[in-house]
Amino acid sequence: MENHQHHSVHSISTENKSDQRKMDDSSMHHNSNPSMGMDGHDHHMMMIQDFKKRFWVSLIITIPILILSPMIQGFSGYTLLLPGNPY
Repeated sequence: MENHQHHSVHSISTENKSDQRKMDDSSMHHNSNPSMGMDGHDHHMMMIQDFKKRFWVSLIITIPILILSPMIQGFSGYTLLLPGNPY
């Protein structure tokens, strides 16, 4: 029984060391190039372009939803009914 407990403690400590080593390796890789140069700026530009694309797509999808909204129709004084509108 004691041998089994010793084995489980040893395996846990080995896993913790392995996890710590993985974290150290990933942080070293991330910080290996302190000056990101143009690669970092290209990534940020890609993120900005992706954000703009997502913004415009969501805006285009939002407009018909607002037009068909009963609350907006009530404020504006118009009624636009589509088949299946009550559902």
